[in-house]
Amino acid sequence: MRRLGYLLQEASESLDDKGAVPRRSAPANATKLLIVDDSSVAALALADVFEMHDYTVRAASTFDKAIELFSSFAPDVLVSDVHMPVLDVAELCRRFRASAADRRRAVVLVSGRSEAELRERLDAIKPDAFVSKLAGAVAVVTRVDEVCRDLFA
Repeated sequence: MRRLGYLLQEASESLDDKGAVPRRSAPANATKLLIVDDSSVAALALADVFEMHDYTVRAASTFDKAIELFSSFAPDVLVSDVHMPVLDVAELCRRFRASAADRRRAVVLVSGRSEAELRERLDAIKPDAFVSKLAGAVAVVTRVDEVCRDLFA
């Protein structure tokens, strides 16, 4: 519930004068996003935020569902929580990158912990970016936008 709270708070803080969330367009060459989190509520809440920014999004809360979506949905970007007790994030990222070696793909990891706390784990996984969930959902979207512009431009 705490994760959902940060998403809702960030979304409400980013409303414009008329009560609407300002829209940005997803980078043209990287609009398909897969969000993986062991909390399906958190994954779907973050998916909603990305959809408000013109990304086509799918969410998975299990390793098997994520792997299935690698081929059926063919996402350009994987956004995954770092800490999931029943999911091996390093293996998930390895399989994501291997699922279409002929295309550019980006991995963005998120966590409620700081980057410094996760340095060793992040060094092993080698994501394209890391964002603390504590920065809020809009910060996650902004970081994904930056990664997509750098890799897919």
